[in-house]
Amino acid sequence: MDDKFLVCGLSHVGEGGAKVIERKSGNIIETLPHEFENIRKKHVRRVAISKHFIATLCGQMLCIWDKNTMSMITKTDLGERFLESFADMEASENLIAIANKNYNDHIYIWKLEDTQLNLVVEFKNESQVSPTFVLDSDRLGVILEYNLASVKFYDT
Repeated sequence: MDDKFLVCGLSHVGEGGAKVIERKSGNIIETLPHEFENIRKKHVRRVAISKHFIATLCGQMLCIWDKNTMSMITKTDLGERFLESFADMEASENLIAIANKNYNDHIYIWKLEDTQLNLVVEFKNESQVSPTFVLDSDRLGVILEYNLASVKFYDT
């Protein structure tokens, strides 16, 4: 959710995908379809909204949607470890942070450059703490310990 939109992921039963709801009117203004060739239909589990795009996690697919046109910009397959995972995701400006919280697994920071999604960094979460993502106007941070002084920041 941001100041303009609420995006709700739907189950894999029926239409699926995600609905974009205009907060001011409460009307559904768009459906973001999540049907992919050769991939079994899954529910949209996570949504993150930045100033310029909407990111959705559907099964193992990370999808990026243009916030103005509501068209898909790009998608990437995160692999089977994200298929049924309890994932967390956050977006800021042109960055997306995503973590598989099932096994204190890897954390990925992606950067959207034009229509290309590029992996900025991938690292294994060696701590026993699930990562927490924090945002400010120019950075996306990852907290991996109880000590807040150990935040890793990435510039947007």
